[in-house]
Amino acid sequence: TPIKSSAASDVYKRQALYCRLSRDDEFSGDSVSIQTQKAMLSQYAREQGFSNCEFFVDDGYSGTNYNRPDFQRMLGFVEDGKVAIVCVKDLSRLGRDYLQTGYYTEVIFPEHDTRFIAINDNYDSLKADYQTNNLYVPIKNLFNDAYSRDVSIKMRSFYDYKKRNGMPTCAFAVYGYRREKGSKKLLVDENVAGVIQSIAAAKLFGLSLQQIADKLNEQQVLCPAEYKRSISPNYKCGPRKKVVCKWTKMAVSRILRNRVYTGCLELGKTYRPNYKVKRPFLAAKDSWSQYENAHEAILSKVEFDTIQRTMDVEMRRNPQAET
Repeated sequence: TPIKSSAASDVYKRQALYCRLSRDDEFSGDSVSIQTQKAMLSQYAREQGFSNCEFFVDDGYSGTNYNRPDFQRMLGFVEDGKVAIVCVKDLSRLGRDYLQTGYYTEVIFPEHDTRFIAINDNYDSLKADYQTNNLYVPIKNLFNDAYSRDVSIKMRSFYDYKKRNGMPTCAFAVYGYRREKGSKKLLVDENVAGVIQSIAAAKLFGLSLQQIADKLNEQQVLCPAEYKRSISPNYKCGPRKKVVCKWTKMAVSRILRNRVYTGCLELGKTYRPNYKVKRPFLAAKDSWSQYENAHEAILSKVEFDTIQRTMDVEMRRNPQAET
């Protein structure tokens, strides 16, 4: 049976079944897993007689981040008038930012005649009365927002603890190193340590950053991003496009400028003002925490310092050398 709606053309529109799971949600067990969400949404769709369903899934994305690939894809269909219904397990799956979530439920969806359903919250915009729309949903969104703030405070405290104790805080080890569960130190990745040493040797020999990048590409050496993807299926760095990344002079420069390869661990180089700001800011250098001999070095300090002097001279001669 076609869904009853104010628009006769709704029978041809999608019923968008949206699922989202963040890394923090994974600690809650199977109750919020993607599989559980899909099963619940599928059952609900069958019971309601939805006939043109399509799943939109964002796995590994925070509820405070609305730049999720499938959420944006779904939103594009909504704005094009191609979605009759957006259905989620609960309001927190749509998002955990009070203002942003409210903007979608109270402005975007109604503006495009899109019905919104949150199953576990027993909310259906087609049936909701004034009190539900103006009291329950905003309060529920506020609770979801508070949950994100609480998680952020706990995570920040955890990272501060690791920073004070000289422990790596990154989710993925920097190119050239690897992380093992239970290890408090970075371990040398023998698969690519030789690449870093050859980059340093090429620079000491006198090659430019671009010449080094070109040589690596000619030899078909995987750049850091592609190498991480090849060994870490869960690695995400921005929207994944069907384009193989290549070595650039900036990638070479970042390696040659990184003191981590001398065994020095630098922590607190970036910060975010609060949990709603996704773009990291560069912290003042005097606020960084540095731990010498924190792990095995790939380059000697003599090599590293010599390279820094060489690159500094090049930068004075040509300010665009590293850009």
